[in-house]
Amino acid sequence: MSTTLVFSEEVVAEILSWIPVKALMRFRCVSKPWNSLIFTPTFIKLHFQRSPKNTRVLIDANTFVSSCSLPDLFEDPSSVIHHSCQLVESSHSVLMVCKGLVCMLTLNYKYRKFHEFWARFWNPATRLMSEETTRYQIYENFDCFDLRYRRFGFGYDDRRDSFDMVLLILACNYQETEVTVFSVGDNCWKLMFSFFEYDCPIGGDEPIGEFVSGTINWLVTVPPWSSHHHRKTDDDTMNQIKIFSFDMKNETYKYMPMPIPIDSEPNLGVLKDCLCFYHDYMKTHFVVWLMREFGVDKSWTQLLNINYEHLQIYGPYHKETLCMPLCMSEDEDVMLLKNCVDHNLVVYNKRDNGIRLEEDVKLRSCAAYVPSLFLPY
Repeated sequence: MSTTLVFSEEVVAEILSWIPVKALMRFRCVSKPWNSLIFTPTFIKLHFQRSPKNTRVLIDANTFVSSCSLPDLFEDPSSVIHHSCQLVESSHSVLMVCKGLVCMLTLNYKYRKFHEFWARFWNPATRLMSEETTRYQIYENFDCFDLRYRRFGFGYDDRRDSFDMVLLILACNYQETEVTVFSVGDNCWKLMFSFFEYDCPIGGDEPIGEFVSGTINWLVTVPPWSSHHHRKTDDDTMNQIKIFSFDMKNETYKYMPMPIPIDSEPNLGVLKDCLCFYHDYMKTHFVVWLMREFGVDKSWTQLLNINYEHLQIYGPYHKETLCMPLCMSEDEDVMLLKNCVDHNLVVYNKRDNGIRLEEDVKLRSCAAYVPSLFLPY
């Protein structure tokens, strides 16, 4: 006589939490209870906690987005990118990634009287995508808002258990910064709060914040009237660049110093879930720093200091950013770099100081990506 073995819901959840997302999408057909379990908030968080990190990247190739294995990308970038699974066609302006959820931001400047932008949220692993958000419009009025100084970010708020797209815009008339948020699942923009700081962001026409440890981080130039300003001479402008860190959970902010004084415009990024700081040195070397423990100034570590000629990157030297780090192997021996002049890829191996050029690969960007079950609506 045969007996049927029945597992409790807790045991089933424990087993399924170790299964990759692609397989879980098929397992939804097993039964209605399984289908319901897989998209419960508790199971989604448990599954993400147990997912391997720093193993995949999401590639933004201008006209499409795809995902590939990080080790395969280091081994043969050209072949992997050209033969990777194209996940979605997109005409987005900016792509931001957090916990496996993607924010595809579109910026529209065709109207003279105002600028507008909107987004769609997308989970590449589950193939689920939201509708377009309501469009946010900022009118061209430099007495009120300076449209040159707006900043975007995308991150996860632990307190409210939500994914948020964050807009920081400078209100010139009050010398303050307004923080507006669009939460995944809502269909409206909400002004969270304002604070009396008025900083000028640097790092490109559309500075995008980097999400690390519950905060979104931008580079800013601290104004003379700020209590954080320590400028002594007119030639000391670069030393007034600081990292502006917005804490999503507590709705607070703070300034963090750069790892060293520099003589060129720097940029921020993320490598291995750590804040990354990179800059040009004397138009001869490319330098990369990593903040190994977020918020601890002494944890800044120099990862790379390499001659542009060795990377075969040549001018034009008036260009602010000649190179940028895209991703790094788990042992930190191999780094994928983007040549911002020719838009090619460079694979650099620290062990033997060797480089490999991938001249037929054109990418806008790539970001660390962990397949997850988080819902985009």
